[in-house]
Amino acid sequence: MLFRSASKAARIIRRYGADRAFFGTDYPMWDPEEEMARFLRLPLTDGEREQIFHLNFEAFLRDLG
Repeated sequence: MLFRSASKAARIIRRYGADRAFFGTDYPMWDPEEEMARFLRLPLTDGEREQIFHLNFEAFLRDLG
């Protein structure tokens, strides 16, 4: 998210739906700890963060099964 402001990134996530996003990094290009810190600074609700950090991926894996 280096190229987006925090508020713009949050608007994009909400436009497409927090239920359609996963958290990930482009390691080794960027440091995962820095990317997580940057993500945590986004103006998102705790519920949106929980979806993006793990609930969406858990649902994705269940759907594969």
